[in-house]
Amino acid sequence: MAADQAAKPVQEAGRSRSDIDWDRRGLVFDIRRFSTHDGPGIRTSVFTKGCPLRCLWCQNPEGIELKRNLFYFREKCIGCGTCVAHCPQKAIRKVDDKIAIDRSLCDLCGICVDVCPPQALSFDSREMTVREVVNEVLLDRPFYRDNGGLTITGGDPVVQHAFNVQVLKACRSYGIHTAIETSLFADRNVLESLLPHINLLIADFKVFDEQDHLAWTGVSNDRIKRNFEWIILRMRQMREQKGQRAGHQTPDPELLVRIPMIPGHNTTLENLRQTGAYFYRLDPTTRIELLNYNPLAMNKYVLLEQPYLFDQNPRMFTQEEMADFVLALRETGVVAFAEPSR
Repeated sequence: MAADQAAKPVQEAGRSRSDIDWDRRGLVFDIRRFSTHDGPGIRTSVFTKGCPLRCLWCQNPEGIELKRNLFYFREKCIGCGTCVAHCPQKAIRKVDDKIAIDRSLCDLCGICVDVCPPQALSFDSREMTVREVVNEVLLDRPFYRDNGGLTITGGDPVVQHAFNVQVLKACRSYGIHTAIETSLFADRNVLESLLPHINLLIADFKVFDEQDHLAWTGVSNDRIKRNFEWIILRMRQMREQKGQRAGHQTPDPELLVRIPMIPGHNTTLENLRQTGAYFYRLDPTTRIELLNYNPLAMNKYVLLEQPYLFDQNPRMFTQEEMADFVLALRETGVVAFAEPSR
């Protein structure tokens, strides 16, 4: 009943807002409700597939490729062999009391998912329309209050930007606060298409040194830095234009820079000081949030049967260690703080 009630206003908005493509489809791998770590207030975080980076420590490896992946929950598997018997590509074989998947043969037809009795096999994502995603967001609208809303993350929203722009536009039509989290590794016209429909741009900055960035993420950070420089200038222009036009309703986009703290990689004081000094030169009011290392990410690599960056999963940083990282940034003049403990 709740979903039906949410669907009606979306359909009404669709008739009055002909510029929204309600039937455009995108690949979504998660929708998390009551999130408090992806922007202000209580939020609905929509995770869309595809990322231009290949970070060795990726927290959501299932979101990297713009295609569905097959999860294998080994602890659920009862070794019955039903999937082996039904796989048309012969990509699954029995190994002792479990199975092994030859992912080079698997064509993701989904037959094994459908026939698995204990549901040990499942897809990591599903195709959704703009209308379906917005319906999900509207279910949470009573909990947003004054500052909650939608955050599109991933993956990276720039990959499926045409789909995500439609979701953002639709949610804005309901007065919902919108945010995206991105690497900023994108063509400028892609970022320009997203900016008018967001209140908050959460942009990740992995590491300052270009060679380290290339080695650890697969791409140079030169393009990312140039986009940061452009985005800060562009946001300033948008605020000035809004101030000059009475009744202008375009949202004021704000910027939040995020640094994921990865043990043994970007946690040196030199990296933090270089990063802080860089953003201070661009805009002294830049806000930088440090994210503690997330040891839970390792579990996803197990499900995907992929190697992980660390053989021994590191611990999270202590509050004292995170405070030292924050201090190193603050000494450069920027506004720095650490993400609240989860």
